[in-house]
Amino acid sequence: SSYNYCFKEVIFSEFEEKYGHKISDRFFKKAELFCKAGYMKVDKEKASLTLEGYLVSNAIISELI
Repeated sequence: SSYNYCFKEVIFSEFEEKYGHKISDRFFKKAELFCKAGYMKVDKEKASLTLEGYLVSNAIISELI
């Protein structure tokens, strides 16, 4: 399992401050699929990759952007 540890964290408020816009709905729709597969964790403040997600992070990130 994922050991409950997360990698590659994105904090939504920091993203908005840095890039001047919010995370898109498209991101959340795709992220939901990765969460169900155990590759990501998303809450109201941040998104992060699980250990399993980190191992395939290039593929996940390319789908999310």
